[in-house]
Amino acid sequence: MAGLVMSLVLIPEAIGFASVAGFSPETGLYGAIFLTIAIAITGSRVAMITSASGSTAVLMTGLAVHGNSLTNNKGIILLLTASFFAGCFQILWGILGAGKLMKFVPKAVVSGFVNALALLIIQAELPQLGFDQLLGLERHQDIGLLPTTAQLPSIWILSTIGIAIVYLAPRLTRLIPAQLISIVVITVISTILQLKIPKVGNLGSLPEGLHSPMLPWMIQSDQILSTSEILTITLPIAIAISLVGLLETFLTVDYIDSLTDTRTSKKNEAIGQGVANIISSIFGGMAGCALVGESVMNNKNGANSRLSTLSTGIFILIIVVYGKNLLSEIPLAAVVAVMITIALETADSDSIKGIGKKPSIDTLLMVATFLASMATHPHNLAFGVVVGVTTSELYGYFIRRKNSSKSREK
Repeated sequence: MAGLVMSLVLIPEAIGFASVAGFSPETGLYGAIFLTIAIAITGSRVAMITSASGSTAVLMTGLAVHGNSLTNNKGIILLLTASFFAGCFQILWGILGAGKLMKFVPKAVVSGFVNALALLIIQAELPQLGFDQLLGLERHQDIGLLPTTAQLPSIWILSTIGIAIVYLAPRLTRLIPAQLISIVVITVISTILQLKIPKVGNLGSLPEGLHSPMLPWMIQSDQILSTSEILTITLPIAIAISLVGLLETFLTVDYIDSLTDTRTSKKNEAIGQGVANIISSIFGGMAGCALVGESVMNNKNGANSRLSTLSTGIFILIIVVYGKNLLSEIPLAAVVAVMITIALETADSDSIKGIGKKPSIDTLLMVATFLASMATHPHNLAFGVVVGVTTSELYGYFIRRKNSSKSREK
């Protein structure tokens, strides 16, 4: 049962995160399928959910823009290549013991990381709400997929209803995921009223079955980039995806370990995540990482073995293949509503409320990480974490020097 529930949660999220990255639902759904199945075998932490994620998706937007400026098929090649090498780097980081570095990442830096991630997820949804032109944001999606001015009132109303349902539904029942209830209700309303608004089917193809495995850079397209050009474009983003993915994964591991009173090898988990991302990429899926909220939900639903994660991927495949006609009719307004609630739940609201109350260094580290992540283009959460950790180390260095000087004076 835990696997079925999680599959119903991950399907709309995978579609949403693929949209955030600027790619078709198929890419996110294949990622959800193969990441969950692969990590059930290769992962170290049992019952933990790995799938397409917001933290890695926001790093992929540049690949969509760059690739599709060359040809409509090149963006996906760049995405899958970056996902493949992200997995390779994660295996390397695991062997080198990257998990030990988590002790150098202060909680304030993590707060800045998740706050930047939350804002980036919301920012990626603004075009579907018609705010991209108003705010002068860069479009990562085809203009034809975006709503017209006449459609905006309907979309705003539906999105508002969808957000309200996500927060109110748990008061009535927790047996059915609130996100699923929201999507079903919005889809029913849209169908009954015969609203002509953008739907999931307009974003691109949905999976009809399984692809034959293929190295991403071997995919045929109508414009050939040399191997060196592909590597030049994708390797920097692959490194960022690998680091950000492991950061969120290690945070998830620590949290689930604390809930279950167990201990997980971060080295083995990093290697397992890397292998899972490689497998996902050669089957057409985007890279991802462990998801905190979903992993907690899976454990609370009674999952205590690898079977729950494995069955999640299998259920997603069955639902997508046999229910794709229904999925294609889901209004994008419903997906936007789910993604906004995910963003709000991702943000560390306590860190924002604590500004002026907590030690000034905590605020400095949080703000530095947040601003560094937002200042890069395309946005790079890994760079934000590096800036935050560096700021923390420099602060510690100057404090130690100051204390040392005071000791000598005495």
